[in-house]
Amino acid sequence: MALRVLVAYAASSTHVQTTLDYLNSLKSYLDAEVSYVNVIQDAQIGFDLEAYDVVFHNYCARLCLPGYVSGDYLARLSRFSGLKILAVQDEYDHTDLLKQAILDCGFHVVLTCVPQGSLEYVYPAAEFSHCRFETVLTGYVPDDFADKHPSKIPLPERKITIGYRGRDIGGFYGRLAFDKYDIGRRFQEICRERGIVSDIAMDERSRIYGLGWFDFVGSCRTMLGTESGSNVFDFNGGLARLYREMEATRGRPVSYEEFLPIVAQKDSEISMGQISPRVFECAVMRTAMVLYRGSYSGAIQADEHYIALEKDYSNLEEVLRKVDDLPFLEAMTARAYDHLVGSGAFGYRTYNRRLRAIIDEELPRMRAEADSVAARPQPAATSALQDGPEPFVELPTAAPLPQTVFTYRSNMPLLGLYQGEIERILASVEATVPACVRERNRLLIAHGITSSAYRNAALPSLLSFDLLVERWPAFSANVRRVTELTKEAELDFAGGEFSLARLEAQTEILDCVVQCIAALNTFVDSFNRLYDLAKTDIEHFDELLQHAASRQSAALRVAPRRMGFGALMSSRTARSARLLLLRARRLALRAVIRIVPALRDRLDLELMSWSRPEPSHDWERYQQWVAAVSAQGQGRDSADKRTRDSAPELFREIRARVDAVSEFNNILHGLADASADKLEPPAEPHMTAA
Repeated sequence: MALRVLVAYAASSTHVQTTLDYLNSLKSYLDAEVSYVNVIQDAQIGFDLEAYDVVFHNYCARLCLPGYVSGDYLARLSRFSGLKILAVQDEYDHTDLLKQAILDCGFHVVLTCVPQGSLEYVYPAAEFSHCRFETVLTGYVPDDFADKHPSKIPLPERKITIGYRGRDIGGFYGRLAFDKYDIGRRFQEICRERGIVSDIAMDERSRIYGLGWFDFVGSCRTMLGTESGSNVFDFNGGLARLYREMEATRGRPVSYEEFLPIVAQKDSEISMGQISPRVFECAVMRTAMVLYRGSYSGAIQADEHYIALEKDYSNLEEVLRKVDDLPFLEAMTARAYDHLVGSGAFGYRTYNRRLRAIIDEELPRMRAEADSVAARPQPAATSALQDGPEPFVELPTAAPLPQTVFTYRSNMPLLGLYQGEIERILASVEATVPACVRERNRLLIAHGITSSAYRNAALPSLLSFDLLVERWPAFSANVRRVTELTKEAELDFAGGEFSLARLEAQTEILDCVVQCIAALNTFVDSFNRLYDLAKTDIEHFDELLQHAASRQSAALRVAPRRMGFGALMSSRTARSARLLLLRARRLALRAVIRIVPALRDRLDLELMSWSRPEPSHDWERYQQWVAAVSAQGQGRDSADKRTRDSAPELFREIRARVDAVSEFNNILHGLADASADKLEPPAEPHMTAA
C-alpha cells in the first residue's frame, strides 16, 4: 500500500506564494498519498490520525505561538504512533516554547534552518537524543517557476539600474535584520549622489506583492540583497519583553544602535545567515544580484553568482563598475540561472526526494512488527461525525485550502457575534434612555425649574440632550434595519458556492455591521457626556443663566427650532469632523477588541456546511468538492469580481442605512463638542467639584 502522509498547515498562510509552493510540492513530488489538514485556531480534528503513516507539520502552523495551533490536534499528535516530522523556520522567536512543543509532540525528525555545526547551541543533544535534525533551506525553486515567470525584458533594455525593497524592523533581530534596512538606506544616498537610476524603498507602502513583484525584479538590472534570518535567539521571550518596554517608553521602534548593547553578545554566538527566496527569484528573472558578502547557506559563491559588497563598503567603486558592465552582468546572471534553476539542485523535486529518503530510513523504526498495514483505519470520518458534523471540524483535503476560503468561513461567526453585540447595546440603551429622562425631569422639579424657563434657557447641554433623545428612535430603527438586512444577506451566502465575489460582499457587510457598532458606541459615549453635563447645568441653572446674561451670549438663547440641528456644532466641531473617520475606526476597533474574548468560545463553525456534502455520508464527493473549491479559490485571475450583482437592492439599502447612521454620528460629535464648549459659571467654592 502507498505511503500515506498528512500535512498539517495553517490555512491562513496559503496566500503567501512561497508557502503554497512548499505545500503543493509535497503532493507533486513526495511519491505518496498526501492529504492536508488545517490545524490552527480552535480546529477539531474529525478523523483518526492513525490512518496515516506520517504526519508532516509545516512551519506556517507556528508552534512557538501559544494558542495558535489547535489543542485538539496537538493532543492527537502526541498520541500518534507513526512518524512525526516538523519543518520549522524563524527558530529564534520564543525558542524554548518551540523546543517544548517538539518534546511534547514527540517529533522524530526536525527539518531546521540551524547549521549542523550549531545544533548544540539551539537543540542540545542531551535534550533531543531521540530526534533527528536535518538542515534545509527556507524555500526552494518550484520546477515550473521559470515557465510561470519568464524574464521578458533583456538586461540592456531595463531602465532601473539598481532596485530594492526592504523594511526597517528595528533592532530586535540583530545585525542580519538591520542589514536589510541598512543596504537600502545607504544605496539610496549613493544613487542620489551619483545620479544612478534606482528604485529603492524600505517603507510599507512601497512593498510589492504577487505577480507585480516579479515584474519589478524583471525590470531591474541589479537587485540589492542580504542574508536572511537572525543570529539573536530569544529563548525565553525576555528580549521581546524588554524590547516592547523600551518601545513603549520611547513611543517608537527601538533602533539597531539602541538595542545593540543588549543583543551584541547573542549576535555573535551563532551564524544563521541563510539564502532567501529572493535570490532564486532574481536568478529566474535573470537579474544580477549585489549582495553583502556572506555564506547564503553555501548555495551561492561570491563573484561567481553574485557581486559581493563588503559591509564596510570598501569595494564600492569596484561594485559600481561591475554594475555598469553589461556583458559581465549577462554572464553572471546566466551562471546564477544555470546553478540555481537549471540544475534542479535547488528545486522542490530534489528536496522531496531527500525527504522521502529520510522517511524511508526512519519509518521502519517507528512501526512495531505486529502492526499490519491492512489493518490501518481508512482516512474517512470517524465516530465524532456520525451524529452530524461538529462545528469547525477539520477533515483531510486533497489540496491546501486557499486563504480566501479560510477567511470566508472564519468570517461567518463574526456576523453573528457582531449582530449579537448590536442587539446587546440597543437593549442596554433602550433601558437606560427612559431612566435618564425620568431623572432629568426629577432634577428639574427638584430645582424648581419651570418648563418655560427650561425651554428658553437654550443651554447647549440641555438642548443637545433633548435632541439626542428625540432622534434616538429613528437612529435605532436604522441600526436594527441594518441588522435585519445583514441577516438576509447571511442567508443569501448559505445558498451558493464560494467565490471571491461572495468574499468581497461578505467583507462589505462585516464593515457595515462594524460601522453600526462604532455608531452605537459613539452614541453611548455622547449620551453619557451630555447627560452628565445636563445634570450639572440643572443643578447650577441660575448661575449659568446669570453668567450667560453678563456675557451677552445671545446665540445661546436662540430657540433650537431657529438654530436647526446642525447649527449647534461649534467651530471646534468643524475641525474635528476631519477626524471623524479615524475616531469611528478607533471605536470600531475598541468594540471588536471588547468582544474578541468571546470569539474563542464562539468560533465553532462548520466547514461551509451550506454547500458541503456530508463526509460521513459521501466521502468521495466531499473530497471532490474540496478540490473544486481549492481550484476556484486559486484561479484568482479569472474569478468573477462582481460584489453585489446577486442582490443589488439589498446591498443598496444596507449602505443607505449605514450612511444615515454615519450622518447621525456626525451630529453626535457636534452635539457633544458644542456642549463641552459651553460657558462656565463663575468660579465659586461649591462649583469646584462640578
